[in-house]
Formats: sequence, C-alpha cells, structure tokens
Amino acid sequence: MMLQLLTFLLVGLFLVGSFTIIYIQVTVARDTYRDKKQQRALRNSSRPIRFKVTKREDMSPRHFSVCLTPLTAKKLPRFMPGQYLTLMPAIGHDSKITLKRCYSLAAWHKKPQHYELGIAKEPDGVVSTWLHQNLTVGSIIDALPPKGTFVYRPQLRKRGNEHTVLIAGGIGITPLRAMIDMFINSIGQGQSLVLFYSAKTHDQMCYLSELNNLAYKHPSFNFYPIISRPTSEWQGLTGRIDTALIASKLAHELGNNSANYYMCGPQTMMAELKQGLLNAGTPMDNIHYEHFGVNANIDTDNVYPVKLNNHQFEFSTQRTLLDAMEQNEIAIESECRSGSCGHCKVTLTSGRVKELIKSDIRLNTNEILPCCCIPSSAVTLEMPI
Repeated sequence: MMLQLLTFLLVGLFLVGSFTIIYIQVTVARDTYRDKKQQRALRNSSRPIRFKVTKREDMSPRHFSVCLTPLTAKKLPRFMPGQYLTLMPAIGHDSKITLKRCYSLAAWHKKPQHYELGIAKEPDGVVSTWLHQNLTVGSIIDALPPKGTFVYRPQLRKRGNEHTVLIAGGIGITPLRAMIDMFINSIGQGQSLVLFYSAKTHDQMCYLSELNNLAYKHPSFNFYPIISRPTSEWQGLTGRIDTALIASKLAHELGNNSANYYMCGPQTMMAELKQGLLNAGTPMDNIHYEHFGVNANIDTDNVYPVKLNNHQFEFSTQRTLLDAMEQNEIAIESECRSGSCGHCKVTLTSGRVKELIKSDIRLNTNEILPCCCIPSSAVTLEMPI
C-alpha cells in the first residue's frame, strides 16, 4: 500500500512538473512573440511608405486636400482620428538633410485603402509652398506611418462623458474632420457631437458644404461655423470663438451634462479657450488639444550668433530656431514642429532663448526644443552626434 502511494506521488509530481515546464515554455514563447511583434511595429513605424497622389482638391487659394494611395505597402496601417502623417518631400536633390513635415489625417476609415490630408500653404513655409506647387495627381511622395497622441477616444463616454465638443481654427479642422468620421460611423444612444469651426473668411473655411450636410442628416451632430472677417453675404455667426459663445450654445445642446473637448488651431486661440474652460470648471482631463505650429517670430530687429557642435550660423528672421538649423542644412531629428514629439531636443550650454509654445514634453535641465523657441541672445547648443 505504501509502495503504491509513493508511486502515485512520484507520478503526480512528475506530471505537475511537466505542466509547469510546459506553462513556462508557453509563457516564454508568448513573451518572445510579443517582443518580436513590438520590435517589428517599431521598425515599421520608422520605415517610409511610398505613395502616389490619386486625387487633389483645391479648397481655397492656399488650402488643398490630397488622397495618397500606397505603392509599397500591401495593407496600410490603421490609425486613430487625430493622428498625423509625416511627409518626406524630395526638395532639392543636393540637400544634405531630409525635410519632414507632419500633416493631420483628414478622414478616418476602419480599414484604410488610402490616406487623406488637408494642407495649408503657410507664408514663408518652404515645405508647404513646395507641396502646394508640386503635389499634384500622379506625384510620388514618401511618408512615415501615422503617429500622434492627440486622438479621439470614444470610450471616454463610458465614464459618463456622453458628449463631445470639437473646436477648430483654420486648417486645424483636419484632425477633427477625421473624428467626425468616426463619430458618424459609431453613433450610440445618448451621444452627441458639436463642432465650432472658425476661419477668417468664408473662402478659407474648408469642407463647409460637407459639414453642413452632415449636420442636416445627423441630428446628433451640430455644427457652428464662425467667420471673423465676414462679408455682407455671410448670414452665420461672426467674431471669434470664445468660452461665452461655446457656453451659450452648449447650454441648449448639453444642459447640465459634461463633455470632452478636442481643440486644434492657432496658439493664441487654444491658450485662451483652454484657460476659459478651466475657469468654467471643466476638468483638465476633459480638455484635449494640439497646436498647429508656432506664432511667427516678431523679433526681427536683432541678429544672434548660434553655435551648435561644430556649426556656426546667425539667427535673424527665421520663425524658429529649428527653421534656422534647417536653412543652414544642419541635420536634426524632428517631426511635429509644435513641441509634441520631443525629437528635436538639444542642450543649451550658454545664452537665453524665448519659448513660443509651452510644451508638455519632459525635458532635463537646460534642454530645449528648437521647434518651439527663438534665441534672445547669443547661444551655444549641443546635440548628440
């Protein structure tokens, strides 16, 4: 009897040990697979995709949209509304650097067959001017896969925030248009979406007819276009977007319900609205925003010498320190140009700079983002070689 019991225990221990070994092997294999998948995703995120322009529409003298169809990717990466595409135009074959610019994806599809961008030609914008002139049907251009943390998250409504408010200024409508696409395709009971969209003139308001039609067809989507420089023909709202206007409209739309706010537009507008919403008691967690570039450099009377590693140049009328680096063909990693990605950070070893945008990127002592600042004295900078 004792012998049988001992035999049973030994067999049991062997089986348990075998299962443990198998479980460990399966766990290790699963973790290895996950690591390889993450490594592959990281490689793919930095690997350019070649596109062909299959459609272009000029929405105003300086605003246009393009559809990009892939030539080198069998299946396009999916993305969340609000994310951007990093274009890598071939400007100047003899240039020592590759210029990159990020443009928000202007339409959302669950399984995208192409990407759509809305682009504004900026005054003195080297890349946007080149794209406006050269990005025509049949053009070939490389771009990095979609990225960005400014994303529309419908699941936030499950915590009681059943309403979403979008606020756009100028070309800042592009990421919000993609958010509207997702909302229209996933409307649920008790959900609503409100869009406030401001432009200087009627002809600079992109997608106006489309947005009016969507608001007419979908009662849960309300649209308020606002023109700051109206003509006599404009019959809609006029002036600037502010929290008083938003509150007056939302009192009817939302009542006492809370909302999530997504904002994209000029820096000054964003700062004023953010502070106004906070003053009105909106939780910071309910406010989501993304800057579109920085304000123009208004300090045009001074010239400051800049030293960066072995390079020396002068800063004068450039919009940002990053623009000055690129003009002097200094290769520096950059993408967003608005303080969102942190790729361009360098160390300020002497001198002073003026911050144009308050970035949310965590920086070490004396680190700066050249895309968000200009020198206010002679400066010496260091960056990894």
